[in-house]
Amino acid sequence: MLKKLKQMLTKSETVVAEELEEVQLNENERIDLSNAAPDYLQYSSEVVGYDTREQQWDTYRIVSSYMGNLDDYDSVMDFGCGRGDYLAFHSQEYGKDLIDYYGVDLNQPLVEAGKEVNPDFNIEAKDWFDVDNANEGYDWCININSSNLRYDATMKEDIEYLHESIRKMYDCAKQGVIVLMTSMHAGADDEFINWNPGDLLNWATEEFGGASLDHSLSNETFTLIIYK
Repeated sequence: MLKKLKQMLTKSETVVAEELEEVQLNENERIDLSNAAPDYLQYSSEVVGYDTREQQWDTYRIVSSYMGNLDDYDSVMDFGCGRGDYLAFHSQEYGKDLIDYYGVDLNQPLVEAGKEVNPDFNIEAKDWFDVDNANEGYDWCININSSNLRYDATMKEDIEYLHESIRKMYDCAKQGVIVLMTSMHAGADDEFINWNPGDLLNWATEEFGGASLDHSLSNETFTLIIYK
């Protein structure tokens, strides 16, 4: 899964980074981007970090399982939503219009690709810290591998930025927060931010009072679940 995430850097994330003047595309990356099939950003699972759609949907099923039964929630805010794929999954798996969904992502090319396919999806190309109208507005706030790469232009330390992001998610949630991340204990790729699960669990427990950790998804990733 992490190897496929690298492809994002030449197909989509580099566009965001260029706009923020953090990195510059080299010539090969520019050629890759310009030669990409028109529907690559719209439909490819690889561009959002998965080998196959089945693997992607399996991940989303696990995320949904943390929330309980459908009767237990009816709204989700997606931090780092990309194309809004989680809503596409949820609609396919459980039926349309079962959740109030709102997604934000700094990656404008992915958001625009998602709107091309699903123009009715409530997704925005926006910094999640700029969301000011969602305080305790959604049952669950989710972040699926969007904290493994930095898109922002700030100079904050990775851990400080992550803590602030989780606090923002917590403020926007009524029931809890779900964050999928790469683990430093599984030899995860150095090109991505690798987190210490134990340290994050201890911090979340002290900060919010109730949290749990699930490392069963894969050797490379873990999930932090924080309850309200």
